[in-house]
Amino acid sequence: MADKTTMAEDSLVTLYSLVLINKIYTIKYCLYNYNTTNINSATREKKNYIKYNLYRNDLDFVIKKIFNLIYQVNDYYYIILNIGIGNLSIHKIDLTYKYLTKNF
Repeated sequence: MADKTTMAEDSLVTLYSLVLINKIYTIKYCLYNYNTTNINSATREKKNYIKYNLYRNDLDFVIKKIFNLIYQVNDYYYIILNIGIGNLSIHKIDLTYKYLTKNF
């Protein structure tokens, strides 16, 4: 188990929450603000191979947790969780080749 997950923790919380809730309501207020301009964000890392490995390990951890959840849900959630796993897997590939290949 990861001591501290830096990458994809929001996906883990969102997908687990989605499976546990019974109803969704909308409100006119913003309760969550996702900062996409954070210059210290893990997704902006471009040079540190050690951090890349840690981030890939985080992605593996989150993918495994979501994969384990698949066996506890109905077909609707099965599809959503598989889409989440697919997106995280693509992100992992992107991280791998960003470091190894220039201009990826």
